[in-house]
Amino acid sequence: MPEEEEYFGKNGEPRKFDPSFKGPTHNRGCTDIVCCILFSIAILGYVAVGILAWSQGDPRKVIYPTDSRGQFCGQAGTKLENKRDLFYFNIMKCASPMVLLEFQCPTTQMCVEKCPEKFMTLVKAYTNRKGL
Repeated sequence: MPEEEEYFGKNGEPRKFDPSFKGPTHNRGCTDIVCCILFSIAILGYVAVGILAWSQGDPRKVIYPTDSRGQFCGQAGTKLENKRDLFYFNIMKCASPMVLLEFQCPTTQMCVEKCPEKFMTLVKAYTNRKGL
């Protein structure tokens, strides 16, 4: 019994049983109706955008990379069929916060068969490309 007294002394007195106690659910009501309506509107908006993207969009833009001219890399039946990789000439320009506003990296991009293993300039790349 002394252990019980010591325990209650540190943590306070235990509550006595009250048969009329209704608990935390007494006097409750709906308070989040506005949030529920706004959440439902947001979900419907996402569904509408998804339907619009599905019906009007071009899934190739997600699957295949595109160069600076808007041509798809690695697309069958085009002159870029064998060039599946996308090469960025200055990848550091893609680290700019402006990329988030424009949704496009501001550096020149080019479809290549294999990424170069050494430094290359834009002029040198286009002259090598014309020689192919």
